[in-house]
Amino acid sequence: MRTGHETARGRRWSARVAMVLAGGALALAGCGGDDDEPAGDSAGSPATKGAPAEITVALSDAPAALDPQAAVEPPLQAVTDNIYEALMGFTEEAELEPVLAADAPERVDPQTWRFKIRDGVEFTNGEPLDAEAVAFSINRIIDPKLKSTWTAGAVGDNIKEARVVDPTTVEVVTKEPDPLLPNRTVFIAILPPKYFETETPDDAAANPVGTGPFKWVEGAGAGPIVLERNPDYWGEAPELEKVTFRSIPDLGTRLSALKAGEVDLITELSPDAADDVPKLFTSPSRENFVVRLKNDGGMTADPNVRRALNLAVDKESLTQDLMAGYGEVSRCQPIPPTTFGYNDSLEAVGYDPEEAKRLIQEAGVEGETIRLVSGAFYQKGGEIAQVLGAFWTEIGLKVDVKVLDLDRYVPVYYESKGDDRPEAIYVATSEDLFDAISAQTKGLAADSYPNPEVHGLFDDAAGTDDRAERETLLNEALGIACEDQANVDLINPQDLWGGADTIEWTPRPDDQQGINFAGVKVTG
Repeated sequence: MRTGHETARGRRWSARVAMVLAGGALALAGCGGDDDEPAGDSAGSPATKGAPAEITVALSDAPAALDPQAAVEPPLQAVTDNIYEALMGFTEEAELEPVLAADAPERVDPQTWRFKIRDGVEFTNGEPLDAEAVAFSINRIIDPKLKSTWTAGAVGDNIKEARVVDPTTVEVVTKEPDPLLPNRTVFIAILPPKYFETETPDDAAANPVGTGPFKWVEGAGAGPIVLERNPDYWGEAPELEKVTFRSIPDLGTRLSALKAGEVDLITELSPDAADDVPKLFTSPSRENFVVRLKNDGGMTADPNVRRALNLAVDKESLTQDLMAGYGEVSRCQPIPPTTFGYNDSLEAVGYDPEEAKRLIQEAGVEGETIRLVSGAFYQKGGEIAQVLGAFWTEIGLKVDVKVLDLDRYVPVYYESKGDDRPEAIYVATSEDLFDAISAQTKGLAADSYPNPEVHGLFDDAAGTDDRAERETLLNEALGIACEDQANVDLINPQDLWGGADTIEWTPRPDDQQGINFAGVKVTG
């Protein structure tokens, strides 16, 4: 929450950061730019002023072809999440609930989940929602021919197949036991099989057909893309009659369009611009800003060095100054508080630069170089890297900071091993599944944190369906990792949107990518 609180220490820190950012106290290598102001020259167009049930939304980029299964792209999901639906969804409290499933799934055996399909639902082309449609959709997204980036993310690569049991029942079989299979189905859009099998993939993606509260009318790419309320929707009808999407990549242009009344809602608002919108919308983010430390080699193999790197960072000032207070300091774990398994008993590592200096000297690494890599595409990725470098320089280290574009960052993050792996890699992890077990492959992945005890606890949590037992195991794993100072956990940010004064909306933690426009109202 934004507090506006600023201590004397925070004011001194802000001045130092201003000097670092303006004067370049650290040389950046391989800088890929700042994503707060991406290139772009699209302009918004006027929202319909005489129709209070219509809004125009400015996206930060143009959606690709409107195939909801092909790629993980926030502008794409902002559109398609209102056309297509999934078996399961998340509530406002990030709890699972049935959507196209009739009820919560049944676990038949360790590797098989059975779903009953909601009765009486149709796609907007008249095809029925049935087991065939569900099995087709699941098998399509895991098919290597599609090359879906979802299989490297929330959906994962553990689904073996979906099979029809009867017209209203589907079984999903995993390669290994997976307690999060129901969570993963949230990200699998259910498609009409006959339509997708008779149309070319490009035509089907260009003319999307789903079961959702809105139906596609026209448009693609930079837009305008127009959706209208689905008159035959099986669920509660949205109040909006029409949503128009336009691509406006530059944040400044999006802000100008909003203030001029040309658009009604803008996405991916920077904290710097939060005071510059008619109406601000916030929600807890699925993201967590963290520095993954190399625990198995180099100076950061020493737990005292890892603790020094934590103590050296004034995380409260970092939150207030670079995020304008829109977030909270991470409590020594690489997941946000909305996540199942979050350990409420843990506390953030405080700011104590003098103790950090002492630990660095005691470890015998004063004056040595630590490598820090960040991604230019992350919100504030370059600035956070510079500020971290300044903090670590102050405790007696030399800091080699590199801010890389996506193509160069990904191999470093996923593929670098041994001496080639930097001691510190900044990442904004996204907790899409709202379950702490995914920390095992993200903030606490074995390639940088090979702790057998912690990963054994994660494995035990993956092997049980007992919710209370899973929570206990996850809490214990996160507690050990905190004690080890496995990472430098920084900030749980908030997601921000700007809107017109006429918009009423309560964003949800899962609105970071797609936006649930069924919950948006206009008041005149």
